[in-house]
Amino acid sequence: MGHLVIARYPDGRTVKGVTLNFQPDAEHCHIAPPERPYDEGVRIALRDLKALFFVRDLRGNPAYRERKDLERPEPYGHLVRVRFKDGEEIVGTAYRIDRRAPGVLLHPVDPQSNNERILAVWSAIERFEEIPAEPSRSSGANEEHPSPPSGG
Repeated sequence: MGHLVIARYPDGRTVKGVTLNFQPDAEHCHIAPPERPYDEGVRIALRDLKALFFVRDLRGNPAYRERKDLERPEPYGHLVRVRFKDGEEIVGTAYRIDRRAPGVLLHPVDPQSNNERILAVWSAIERFEEIPAEPSRSSGANEEHPSPPSGG
């Protein structure tokens, strides 16, 4: 049936629905109403978003606060902290970090999160930080990356 998604723009606007054609390296995807997932829907330019949230439920739970202090969920991938320009912070695992793609696909560390995956769009990111595998190696092991300049 596709993926339930919430597209959030930097100005706070959202588009909720189902996508059948998302690809992390693509320039756009379409979001259709959940009751009509095979309609053409709205064309969404991924680079214009803050993030594309792949969710379990379109309503979510606004009162729930995601935990960001959990252990590394998988033995592979990059544990990262993303801070958006609006101050929101997400901690998750990224399996592929490609600055040429519109964003980085994260799997949140909180297993109770309504978000299954999140495409964090590079142009909306203020800070991108890789978290070291072992805290004892933290002397200089963090790599901080400011967001790349717009347009590429």
